[in-house]
Amino acid sequence: MLLAILLPTLIGYLILSVIYREKISLLEKLAVGFLFGSSILTIQMFIYSLCEIKYSVLNISLPWVLLSPLFIFADRKVGINIKKWSHIELLLFSLIGLKWLFVLFQSQIKPVVGWDAIWNFSLRAKIFFFERGIPLDKAHQFFLGGGMRQYPLQRPLLEAWSYLCMGNWDDIQMKIIFPLYFVALLTIFYKGLREEKSRLHSLFFTFLLSTLPILVYHTGIEYADFIAGVYFLSASIFLYRYFKNLDWRDLLTSGLLFAFCGWVKDEGIVFYFVAILIFLVLRKFAPSLSKAKEVLLFIIPMIALTVPWLVIKKLFGLTLGNSPDIALGKTNDYLSFHPDVFDKIFQKTFLTDNWHIFPIFLVITIAFFWKEIIKTEKRVLLYLFSGGLLFFIYLYSFTYNSGMIMNDIILSRNYLTYFPLGLFLTGIVFKLRD
Repeated sequence: MLLAILLPTLIGYLILSVIYREKISLLEKLAVGFLFGSSILTIQMFIYSLCEIKYSVLNISLPWVLLSPLFIFADRKVGINIKKWSHIELLLFSLIGLKWLFVLFQSQIKPVVGWDAIWNFSLRAKIFFFERGIPLDKAHQFFLGGGMRQYPLQRPLLEAWSYLCMGNWDDIQMKIIFPLYFVALLTIFYKGLREEKSRLHSLFFTFLLSTLPILVYHTGIEYADFIAGVYFLSASIFLYRYFKNLDWRDLLTSGLLFAFCGWVKDEGIVFYFVAILIFLVLRKFAPSLSKAKEVLLFIIPMIALTVPWLVIKKLFGLTLGNSPDIALGKTNDYLSFHPDVFDKIFQKTFLTDNWHIFPIFLVITIAFFWKEIIKTEKRVLLYLFSGGLLFFIYLYSFTYNSGMIMNDIILSRNYLTYFPLGLFLTGIVFKLRD
């Protein structure tokens, strides 16, 4: 598993080192680098299958080994100085570390247990591992790995890569990738806050994020919603940075992360289009953003990654959603409205789901700091969060998902994709006395 972890991190780290040189910290490069690398590696594996190249550790790793001279762009100085940290800061850091150790422990004591994860992601991963590629023949018994073929391939391909590195199928060791996404989430969240807030403030809100019960629970049941949330949060933070600093590198990084989010779950494609719409609307507030090259820079990842994937899905007869009969956006009874879902949503959000008091905290923060949010770049975060929320409200109100809401199936899982962004917005806006 060491190689399975290190190669994706190396890939992303090299790319970020070329883009940023030393503008962002080593820890952030490693965290974002893992997000980059784990998606780029799986895209590479998908291209190999299109080209009928069989998987092996050697032929997947070799191109990146040849690019290792890019390390000349890597950081020259690395260091973490905690001598000036207060006792409360060290305590918060320790508690966050303990929570991560708990997530690591729970990932390594049991195999894949989530029902959807077993028959969708893990089944497909095992097929890819034994076939040494993705079966692309529709006549094949396990075309696209079986399971829910409509789903993007990042999750099962990343699992298959882990099996290749181990040389066998091991559903326990493979699960170490989930604690890595968790630590990446915490690192990117903290670093995003630290740009504007004190160390204590940033650690406090990162601690809150690390202790959300339902978030921690989902780090151990292998669904894709949690991972999609990591990408969506990271992409949103870099887009927010871009509107603050007008640095094209942040815009490119955001676009890539949005594109990778769509490679994890179909919802990520919708998030990307929402982000593009927000970008095009808000650019009028900053004349320097009107340059066509900057608009193009943000959509290049969509042109290079998202559009080809949508075309391939169309050629394979796949749709956005669980199946052709209940595709994403397909309505029941010609846009029939299901108002009964709202009472259920309210109950689960504010009363029964394990989000602590975060939803109430978010509502109060937006109500009290509304003007500050709208008049500053913080509105980007609010619009992105609202875009995700409204998209899901539409699905719950007008499509087959209404039944899943009433049966307590999907709401909590969907929240994982954009609730971390809501907590980040709260952390950026809220003023905590040091």
